[in-house]
Amino acid sequence: MESRENLHSPEQETSKERIDFFNSVKTNLIDIYPFKEGEREIVQQELDNLAKSITTDENENIVDKLRKVILKLDNSHTLLEKKNKGSRFFAAEKIKRIEDKYMLQEGNELHEIDTINGEDINILLNELAQDTPGGTEEYKEEVALIRLLSSNNPKSINVAYKDDHEVKEISFVEQDKLSSKDFVDSEMHGNVGILNINSWQKNIDFEGKGITDLIEEELSKLQNSESIIIDVRENGGGDSNVAMQLAGRFVDKEFYYSICQERIAGQNEYNETKQKLEPTGETLNQSLVILTSPKCLSSNEMFIASLKDTGRAITIGQRTGGGSGKPKTIDLTLGGEEYVLKISTWRQYRLNRQEIENQGIEPDIEVHQTIEDLNAGKDTVLEKALEYLSKEK
Repeated sequence: MESRENLHSPEQETSKERIDFFNSVKTNLIDIYPFKEGEREIVQQELDNLAKSITTDENENIVDKLRKVILKLDNSHTLLEKKNKGSRFFAAEKIKRIEDKYMLQEGNELHEIDTINGEDINILLNELAQDTPGGTEEYKEEVALIRLLSSNNPKSINVAYKDDHEVKEISFVEQDKLSSKDFVDSEMHGNVGILNINSWQKNIDFEGKGITDLIEEELSKLQNSESIIIDVRENGGGDSNVAMQLAGRFVDKEFYYSICQERIAGQNEYNETKQKLEPTGETLNQSLVILTSPKCLSSNEMFIASLKDTGRAITIGQRTGGGSGKPKTIDLTLGGEEYVLKISTWRQYRLNRQEIENQGIEPDIEVHQTIEDLNAGKDTVLEKALEYLSKEK
């Protein structure tokens, strides 16, 4: 017969699971996160206050309250979210944010969007932006738009235009199977080679080829170019080793490019180290321009900083998204749901001691696309890079 000590009611089991979940989030956050002065005590107090209602609160409320505490840290690599286990669905038509307006292209016509499902699009996106951890305001706005136009389930939204109030239904469709060209592609424009890299993810595999293989393959097509433009405007990061492997091809000696303060787990002490860019193969000596945008984050910003701040490349476009953290990932479960807790382990600074988190990296030449440009089918940022290289000769 089972002993009395091992007999627990469903309510007791649920209560224990909630306490374990809460304590795991609290302990890891307090022990790992690189707090600024005074932050640790504030977070500790807020979590202690939450602990009083853990056993009686609903699971969703517990997760929501923890998320709100974490959100106050305003760190792009520190968050608590449900693990996505299924397919993702995306709006079949793209909405772009240009000149603080949200535009949808239909044939040869551009329409400014007024509402989505009867709600003001600016209010909807502002709420989503406020719920986005870390990064610049522009980055949060981009993420908000992505979240609005994606879902774990197939659905549709009704979009109303501001000019004639016409309502258009947009369906969400499952993401098509991606090809290698969706990640890395290249082309020649006269004597200028253009290399598009949309991810630094290491685990991508196309017939045995990873991102590094694809980059080298496309790079070889540009070997006779006089100049190279690397377009990473859609690249939100990935594996920093992959990014720095390419960056190292453009230098013939070592350079320091950033400073990292990494917290010693469980202590309020930090190890400070300098990040170094090292040569990684046959040196590419072509003039180099990197195209940037608010979507550039994390390891992509390491790539950009390593070549911009050492004087090897000129950057053209907009300020990057402002996110760095070398996160640690912890898997958790609560009530049958799987969650992921990500916690930044460091703070990264440029050599001038400007922190990358929430500030990003400013471009050498700032260029913004206009509604007129979009209407004309012009990529203003790329055109500015080509113009710059033509004058450099």
